[in-house]
Amino acid sequence: MQGFTLLEVIIAVGLSAFLLLLVYSTYFGINRAVDAASEEQETLETSRTLLELLRQDFRGALISEKRVFKAEVKELTDSDTTSSVEFVTTSSIGQNQSRLTKVGYFLALSEEDGRVMVRVSSHNLEAKLLETGTAFEISKMIETFSLEFYDGTDWVTAWDSGKDGKAPKQVKISIGVKDRKGDIKTFTVEETILGGI
Repeated sequence: MQGFTLLEVIIAVGLSAFLLLLVYSTYFGINRAVDAASEEQETLETSRTLLELLRQDFRGALISEKRVFKAEVKELTDSDTTSSVEFVTTSSIGQNQSRLTKVGYFLALSEEDGRVMVRVSSHNLEAKLLETGTAFEISKMIETFSLEFYDGTDWVTAWDSGKDGKAPKQVKISIGVKDRKGDIKTFTVEETILGGI
């Protein structure tokens, strides 16, 4: 009876190790690709959802003497600023969608020293929004939030219809979404404000 030689055993073990390494690297390569794709999908879905919510509210913006459209740039940290906006809209989320709603959007610092995008809404159009409104956390993935408004000739970063009685014709919304790796992807859309046309 003849057995395997030492050289044949070493070659067999070497080939087996090579095949296991190949299977291992392929498996984890596919796993990393799936994780990257799901992370990219999460980033895109967050941005798409928030931008559509903002666009829907801006489309329904109502501006009059009593319904002021106000946007400003505020200091978020010592070295960073963010936009905030407050206005009345016909767009409504929830059960009673026939009522006018005062809404506000802003980026705030959370207790965990991160950032959180917040939407505040109230059906009480006369009271201060932050005192009577219901705050809803949209996402902790939003790192930057900026708005620009088109007045017919120029783009500006702040607006107060209470001073000049006009509404902006368009709004440019830019958000920066932070993924799990810490990379920030910026998404920008423009929306026409029907009350400004």
